[in-house]
Amino acid sequence: MGWYTAALSAGYSIGNFLSGVMVDHWGYVVAFLALGVTPIISVLLTMTLPAPARSASPVRAKPDWRTRLAQMRRAVTPNLALATLIAFYINFLDDGFFAFFPLFGISIGLGLTFVGLLKSIRSMVATGLRPMSGTIFRYIPFETLNNVLIIAWAVVVFLVPIFHTPWALLLIFLVIGVSRGLTRVTSATMIAEEKAADTSGVGLASGLYNAGLDVGAFAGPMIGGVIAGATSIPTMFSIIPVALLAFYFAAAFWVGRVKAQTPSKSAA
Repeated sequence: MGWYTAALSAGYSIGNFLSGVMVDHWGYVVAFLALGVTPIISVLLTMTLPAPARSASPVRAKPDWRTRLAQMRRAVTPNLALATLIAFYINFLDDGFFAFFPLFGISIGLGLTFVGLLKSIRSMVATGLRPMSGTIFRYIPFETLNNVLIIAWAVVVFLVPIFHTPWALLLIFLVIGVSRGLTRVTSATMIAEEKAADTSGVGLASGLYNAGLDVGAFAGPMIGGVIAGATSIPTMFSIIPVALLAFYFAAAFWVGRVKAQTPSKSAA
């Protein structure tokens, strides 16, 4: 998993920068052809790999629908709902912003090489911080850090239309990289800590969390496009983070109230 996630992050970091360089120097056609060759080579290499060994797994009786429903109810806790919302927030804001930032960058005179460099910086910072998150959490509780990063992320996106000089954008993308890298860990840690005490519904918890990521990934550009079409891209950059912050903290307040009203197992 370490190699897999590192490969994903390295692809984001290198691909964003190199694609901008290729477009600036040789045009879109060459860039698209060059980028299309990579997955083709990957598919061809995959076809040469040996088939994995399969181990016989014991046959288990399938639970009925009542048991499944009870398992789902136990698995969907307030913490899981909040972690799923954070996952949605991460990809909604990230994909909604980056879907339109290249257009915004061109409109203010940025070259595609610099736009690609900004995205690569964001990916490299996010990737580099994740292995250090355990050390960071020793000094700052991840719940507190999570709220700080979510606010910081929304604020810098809101400021993009106001402060868009190259140095300001470099600083903004550094903050975005830190926020994305660590909130991805803090949200996953919320689920991991809860399921360490109660392992029931681990699969469902993982599925819901990743569903939050997926829904945010396709909803962000779509809703962002609707808002940008009705107003403008800079206005959309101002509306989306404020709306997401309001939605997130309303949910966080609800989770806090539910936890306060729920007796702990030790007290019970």
